[in-house]
Amino acid sequence: MDELLEADFAVAGKNRLYRCLDRIVEHKQELFVDLKQKWAELFAADFYEVMDGNTSEQKTLQPFLDRIEKAYGQAQRVRVMDRGIPTEATLKKMRQRKISYLVGAG
Repeated sequence: MDELLEADFAVAGKNRLYRCLDRIVEHKQELFVDLKQKWAELFAADFYEVMDGNTSEQKTLQPFLDRIEKAYGQAQRVRVMDRGIPTEATLKKMRQRKISYLVGAG
């Protein structure tokens, strides 16, 4: 991130980025609408979903995945998650259902 911003690494520290996200949360819906439109224009995509932050995987991930599948069908898509979101049991179920995913390990 520091290279993209052409700044010292501290400017893009994890906690600083989280504080920035906290400041834009009130604009979340408008941001998603804009990102969905840009994504659709660039890649001819017809959906964009993001799970709420600061939630427990055991309570939220499976219902979120089910909601996406119900809303958009079983389209070929990749679920992108932070390393703290899925449990190994959930990832095993996803593999069994042939659900593609990417988990950040940073």
